[in-house]
Amino acid sequence: MMKEVHIAVRFNYYLKEGFSNLFKNKKSTLASMITMMSTLIILGIFLLFSMNIGDAIKALKQNQGMHVFILVETKEDRIKEIGDEIKKIDYVNSVTFKSREEGLKDLKKQFKDSPALTEGIDNPEFLPDSYIVKLTDITKASEVKGKIEKIKDVEEVKDQQTIVNTLIGISKMGSTIGVVLTAVLVIVSVLIISNTIRLTVAARRREISIMKYVGATDGFIKTPFVIEGAFIGLIASFIAIIILGIMYEALIANVASTITGVSMATGGEGDAISISLLPYKNIVGQILLIFMIISIGLGVIASSISMKKYLEV
Repeated sequence: MMKEVHIAVRFNYYLKEGFSNLFKNKKSTLASMITMMSTLIILGIFLLFSMNIGDAIKALKQNQGMHVFILVETKEDRIKEIGDEIKKIDYVNSVTFKSREEGLKDLKKQFKDSPALTEGIDNPEFLPDSYIVKLTDITKASEVKGKIEKIKDVEEVKDQQTIVNTLIGISKMGSTIGVVLTAVLVIVSVLIISNTIRLTVAARRREISIMKYVGATDGFIKTPFVIEGAFIGLIASFIAIIILGIMYEALIANVASTITGVSMATGGEGDAISISLLPYKNIVGQILLIFMIISIGLGVIASSISMKKYLEV
């Protein structure tokens, strides 16, 4: 029982001292928090970018379709044979027939805001019949496309692989820039937080020396300063997540949350692809967890570095 009370008293002392240290060098503490917040916000921007690109790629992979257009003059029996041939190709998951009548409906729907463009077009005979082909493995799209193109009476094959490859390329480039920029800011954050805690420690070096001489352990002396660093990181992470949320919600409010208009059109017919931004409430938990781990970790590392010199008595 006494041991538990002793632990509780010591823990309370650590928290009290760690928190009070924040206000002993207000300007330095503020500079540390601003630097840490800047680091986290920039990291958060790249996390949001990466998450949205990843979600877009996942959506395209799940809804990916290869549009196979058949020559207009092809007979009905031959069209069915083409569908059967496509089904036999490896990595083909499903084959759905799309008639020229459905194609005309899609065409009019696509240009519903510009009806003059489709005015008087009521006969679908000029449009080709087609198949929507979905795959079991999107990475095999080029291979499957090549085989379908060799089938007799197939006019053209359109897929979304170019879009996927472009998004993957953008994601890799963004991740590289984010890692480099974040790494630089992490180093700056550690240096500034170390300096902030070093000022607090220097102001109390006489007290620390006395504590050492009367038998206080390094852990007992160092813990309040480590907690100070953790507090700086924790406060910075919560403020950063709020600022990031405001910025992201403003983006969703002012920029259309759905990007449309990328199409697989041919002969005037197209299928729009929609990519939606992830709601912030769905991803804020993940980002906050990352922020807390990084910020508290940096605070603890920085405080440990700044304490090393003053514990050598």
